[in-house]
Amino acid sequence: MSVFAIVLTLLGCTVVYLTAKHQSWRAKPLSPQPWRWGGWGLNGLALMINISATSINGGIFAWLVLNMLCFGLLPFVGLLPYFKSK
Repeated sequence: MSVFAIVLTLLGCTVVYLTAKHQSWRAKPLSPQPWRWGGWGLNGLALMINISATSINGGIFAWLVLNMLCFGLLPFVGLLPYFKSK
């Protein structure tokens, strides 16, 4: 898995997360129409780079695992300022 694909996946997941109404990073979520499509576009580009860098099955598996990791951990990043203040 190339570093560029990892960065694109992280960026795409972050943008998609920031368009959700229950996100905790910003006071107001990003507008869903252009930003959500852009985030999924970055994710799709990362998938194509993964598939071209490795085998089809390996690229899809690595991309799915990284997406699950990002979408599972991104909501908890908003809690970090609460732990730093204590």
